[in-house]
Amino acid sequence: MKKQSFNQKVEYLTLLSNELKQVKKEQADTKKGDLEGYIEDLEEEINDLKRQIKRHIMLPQKPWKRTTLPRWDKS
Repeated sequence: MKKQSFNQKVEYLTLLSNELKQVKKEQADTKKGDLEGYIEDLEEEINDLKRQIKRHIMLPQKPWKRTTLPRWDKS
């Protein structure tokens, strides 16, 4: 997957989540198991995107810009 902005990832995650809900509803309505593979693919992609978004949130933004040393590091 090419690099995407954080907002694009969140929008795509929302889109995939809605698609998954729709497909599960269709499967329940038709009582067929032929959508299982598609549902699993969607869930896998959704989980991957969630991990990417979490990683983006957890990463410190520009850690090299820190100008002050931690207290325990001062001499």
